[in-house]
Amino acid sequence: MRDLFFWQMIGDSLKIGSWILAYLMLSKAMTKLFITTEIIFALTSILLTYICTKIFGFKGVSIAHLVNYGMYWIIVGFFIFQVLNNKGSSNE
Repeated sequence: MRDLFFWQMIGDSLKIGSWILAYLMLSKAMTKLFITTEIIFALTSILLTYICTKIFGFKGVSIAHLVNYGMYWIIVGFFIFQVLNNKGSSNE
């Protein structure tokens, strides 16, 4: 478990941060985008787990968790800040 803890904790931290941004999507009425990203990254999680397990063994499950939520955080953050910037510039 000690080998997995490092990767799992970083992945969980990214997961919490990405969920905060994802709930901001819901508050901005971006429901379709929220559902789409959730489905895509659920499938990505399965794919990354398969790939990382082949490469890293059992530790690959935790590494896949980290990579998946890192990508999720970046993508969701990109969409949120894009929408917020577009709404901010249209008010000027």
